[in-house]
Amino acid sequence: MKDVREVCVHILRDQDYQVTAVEDGQLAIEAASQESFDLLLTDIKMPHLDGLETAQAIKNYSRMQPSSRP
Repeated sequence: MKDVREVCVHILRDQDYQVTAVEDGQLAIEAASQESFDLLLTDIKMPHLDGLETAQAIKNYSRMQPSSRP
């Protein structure tokens, strides 16, 4: 849902949040493997992987990475 994604990005950026928006679950996993995020907003129905599969894959990936936080 491109329109919904764009509205969410606009609202969050207006509140001075840093936002990374991608089109599907696979791209979200790739983005999460390259940088750290405090929050993941996802749709249940997405191309390639649904939102639940995406969140689980990112959660599993982040558990395997050494923490950079104290």
